[in-house]
Amino acid sequence: MDEGLTLPAFKSQIRSFEQLLADSAAEAIFKRMDTNSNGRIEPDECVLSLDTFREKLAKVKSLRNTFVDADSNSDHKLSRKE
Repeated sequence: MDEGLTLPAFKSQIRSFEQLLADSAAEAIFKRMDTNSNGRIEPDECVLSLDTFREKLAKVKSLRNTFVDADSNSDHKLSRKE
């Protein structure tokens, strides 16, 4: 039986706590974590890539904070005025 997390499953899981993560960013994180390039993130690959994951996620959170700060009327959209 295959063990590990596929890209679609990874995207689903990561979006459960980080909704603003772009597909390209999720794919880049997945690719870096899948160190043996077998299309699955296996348990040993997760441990080795935790620092990389945190680094990428910090960048996304920074972008989200910038968006939230700019969204002055809290409608989850940025107008030209904002």
